[in-house]
Amino acid sequence: MDCLTIMAHLPRVIPKTFLAYPNFPGEVKIKIWTEFFLDPDQVRIVVMDQSTREIIPSKPLASSKYTLDSSSWAAFKSIYPVRVPVYHNYSKAKFLDEDSNGNVENAANQSANTGTDDEEIGFIRLGFDHDIFLVKGMKRSIYGLDGWDEKWVVAAKSKTHPLSLEHCKLMRNLMEVIRLSPDIGDTLPVIRRKAKTNKHLYKKSVFSGVETCRHIYCDWDRNGTSGTEGDGNEVGFLERDLVILSGSHVFIHWCYCMVLFDQKMLGVGP
Repeated sequence: MDCLTIMAHLPRVIPKTFLAYPNFPGEVKIKIWTEFFLDPDQVRIVVMDQSTREIIPSKPLASSKYTLDSSSWAAFKSIYPVRVPVYHNYSKAKFLDEDSNGNVENAANQSANTGTDDEEIGFIRLGFDHDIFLVKGMKRSIYGLDGWDEKWVVAAKSKTHPLSLEHCKLMRNLMEVIRLSPDIGDTLPVIRRKAKTNKHLYKKSVFSGVETCRHIYCDWDRNGTSGTEGDGNEVGFLERDLVILSGSHVFIHWCYCMVLFDQKMLGVGP
């Protein structure tokens, strides 16, 4: 059972925290949790399919770790007020069956569309003022129908409804993945030249409320994490990092090729 499924079956009685301070008023507890959730180390990256605007569910977005008690859950919901249901995407019974012509791949592609929207397996909560929405450079198909790892099985086997235009207009912080040709690489001089152009992929008419936009510049062959296979720190790709790591850890792993564009650079706001 993955963490998104667990969210659909939360116990009615949530355990209490602050055991050393049982007389803390509820308002104080909520204030403490709110400060914790707003800490920069708790930043979340919401990965979206650039074509459909569906969210690609991931374990860092699961809310179960925030339901430690009623005060933590109340604080979390105040910061992330929008509830987005998550549904099964694949029919497990038919997932790798052969189709009528004996073609396994076609059968998998067909079963990808057999998930029913009435089978809610969990939910994620969004905060348009605080979350960072990766809106360009990613597709759900990246996670594939075969060879997917348990680390990103949630992304491969779950889906949401597309976010509406009204939702997009509320997003304050965006992110884009800018793919670079392996011929030129993603060295610092190349990234600086690209960043100076101040060009973005998102449509301003759709994301009209944007205040910041981060670019991750990487060539198609670049690995996202250090290490070599077999040493316990396997080489990974950006796509993998985005669905298994927290936002702060993505920043650390990709700081060498990330550029932040603020309001002044985007030509918006005061």
